[in-house]
Amino acid sequence: MRVDIKLEGIEKFIEKYNIQKITKAISSALKRAIKSGKTVASDEIRNKLGFNLMKSDLDRKISIKTESLKGIISVAGKPILLSYFKPREITTGKRIKKKKGKGASAFELIQSRARSGDAGVQVQIMKGKITLLRNGSFMGRDIAGIFIGKGKGGTPLVFGREAGTNKLIAYKVYSEHFMFKKVLDTVAQRVIEQWQKEWANQVKQLESGTATWLDV
Repeated sequence: MRVDIKLEGIEKFIEKYNIQKITKAISSALKRAIKSGKTVASDEIRNKLGFNLMKSDLDRKISIKTESLKGIISVAGKPILLSYFKPREITTGKRIKKKKGKGASAFELIQSRARSGDAGVQVQIMKGKITLLRNGSFMGRDIAGIFIGKGKGGTPLVFGREAGTNKLIAYKVYSEHFMFKKVLDTVAQRVIEQWQKEWANQVKQLESGTATWLDV
């Protein structure tokens, strides 16, 4: 999505200041406006749409940058690993806590008691909605075993073992791009509103000559 914004009142500064200083004022306002867009995108995805992602995890997948008179908010397009959605391994007949690692960095892998036939991996993709992943079909493949294992670098991942083989499939879900598209209109509106506030503030500083960067 492209959003065009107006530079209200810039005409009266063109003769007073050189283009480099005016561009600094525009860039300063634009950076704050774009940053507010990232903030509202993260908040809408987690709180309004209800995706059960940690703020820090989602924020790392939303990037912002400004170049000349343009600001860009972008997101990764890859599906998200289920390890981000608090997976819990469910086994039949017992509840086990396993300590992984040592010291402050250690974490617990919990295996919970389940009725016969209810074994698998439990995840919470949407807040308040628990899903139990069982053996069966996944992406057109027959899965004979599903469990929590370790990927590269020791990251806990939800794996499915393809029936009749030793091939493992890492379970993934909606991409950040899919989520971001659902909040585009809200993000665009916030960027425009924040731009208007930030540019108005820059105009006041230009008029009064109080901007700290004017002497640079």
